[in-house]
Amino acid sequence: MNLRLPRPLLQKLSPERLAVLVVVLGLSFGAVVLVPGVKLASELVETSAALKWVGEQQRYTTVIRLAGNDAGSLDRPRVHSRVARSAE
Repeated sequence: MNLRLPRPLLQKLSPERLAVLVVVLGLSFGAVVLVPGVKLASELVETSAALKWVGEQQRYTTVIRLAGNDAGSLDRPRVHSRVARSAE
């Protein structure tokens, strides 16, 4: 595929106009492709963090249940896990 520009168009493209054209095309590329991509990536990070948090909560249901039932009681059964040791 051979793209040929008309002669008058080539003559109108001075170095200054070409620089402006490149800047405008770069900004439009950023607006069309990069900005939505960054927004999508940040939503993905938030979703991943929320899923990880929920997964951690499901992993230690016994500790959470015991902490919610009677947080100040000394006679509650001890749960041997990293979370229980770090909470003490």
